[in-house]
Amino acid sequence: MNKLIDLLTHRHLVWQGNREQPVTETIASGFSEVDSVLAGGFPLQGVIELDTSVGIGELRFLLPSLAKQTRLVAFIHPPAQVNAQALVHAGVAAERVLVIEPKTTQEALWAAEWCAKSGACASVLLWQDDLAIHQIKRLQLAAAGGEAQVWLLRHDIRESLALPWTLSMRLLATEEGLEATVNKRKGGWSSRPFKVNFQPQWADLVLTPEPSAEIFPFQAMQHAAK
Repeated sequence: MNKLIDLLTHRHLVWQGNREQPVTETIASGFSEVDSVLAGGFPLQGVIELDTSVGIGELRFLLPSLAKQTRLVAFIHPPAQVNAQALVHAGVAAERVLVIEPKTTQEALWAAEWCAKSGACASVLLWQDDLAIHQIKRLQLAAAGGEAQVWLLRHDIRESLALPWTLSMRLLATEEGLEATVNKRKGGWSSRPFKVNFQPQWADLVLTPEPSAEIFPFQAMQHAAK
């Protein structure tokens, strides 16, 4: 049994959980809820999966941490036109943004690998659903060589947990922002779903919960007495 565990660990198919400290350096996400669950924030390097639908706030989820970085941020095969004004408003300077529109899946993976290992990019965002384990491993090596984050934005992929992610998270839309779940984390544990509140950063884009109706009858009685 020990030989089997050693073999799986060597192939990055199983990791030992550690609640004491993360196995990689982290960068604050900009959301206290996320930093608490991930023991400091997002991994500073490695391949990170986001299981998310398009347009639910997945980029806003990343913007605070992207704004803290000083190297390039590469967007590869985004599903829509990248809004430069929104990025600048969030603190990501336009001169740090690189947008690549590959024609094929292989070109996209090639671009992601070279951007990651070049050392010029702090983060590489790639929208790609179909990936094999050897492709993830190549991206892991590239991320380690260039000390970069490679974000894979995918949706509803069944084999996700079998792949050697540094971190895998699932995002769902809520009225206040997002509901996040850690599916898999290198050197750590998965998590139950938790809320990520967008209210402090983007108050105009989320619904503010109304005060409890139970308070109003009491207040109304006070005013009536006066």
